[in-house]
Amino acid sequence: MNELTMNIQKYPVLFSRITNGWEGLYTEKERTYHLLFDGYVLKIRFGGNVITINKVVDGVETVEFIELPDEKHKDLRSMEMITENKDGCLKVDEIRRFYKKSNEDNIYYVTDLLFDTKIGTNEEFEIKNSFEAHSRESMVGDIKISTTKVSYNKNDISGMYKKVEGPLRVEKVYDLYRGNACLNIAREIMLMNSGLLDEKCFDYRSINGVKAQEDEYLNSKTKKI
Repeated sequence: MNELTMNIQKYPVLFSRITNGWEGLYTEKERTYHLLFDGYVLKIRFGGNVITINKVVDGVETVEFIELPDEKHKDLRSMEMITENKDGCLKVDEIRRFYKKSNEDNIYYVTDLLFDTKIGTNEEFEIKNSFEAHSRESMVGDIKISTTKVSYNKNDISGMYKKVEGPLRVEKVYDLYRGNACLNIAREIMLMNSGLLDEKCFDYRSINGVKAQEDEYLNSKTKKI
């Protein structure tokens, strides 16, 4: 079993997000792997307890650093940066994920996610938007209570996502917020269609003008340049 396969089995939630849809595994050199999809290459490099992910798709560059658990840090952490350069105007998405091991199945799930979007130039970012999702579990007697706090630019929007449940709820909330209609949120889409989940929770960025604001700024800067 090679190092990548071993880590895919050890951290299934992490790698299901990273490698979903990619195939054609081969090794370029020791501890470096490539996955192929539709002519694009996903590069996965292991070094110590850090995994580095690189890909460029349609001119958008993604770099992710994953810090594996060790003797000092029991938790799994990742920092993903997605950069789009439109004629010198940059849009940078920074997604920080913090994983904790579940006592029930020993799988690492995301408990905290921080998503920042910055748009501007290398000298100054003029637009900054922030999204956060945090899940917590507590015991009331013999009953386990799960809660998820969600905020956009420090405004609490948890109410829209209160029916999002399960150990993957933080990633589900993130997919809903981004408007990413994927298998991960199939249950939540059904709830929206039946009126049991607020439709505004899906693609919140577009509904509230966040995406339009970002796109308008990008286009205006591109035209000037």
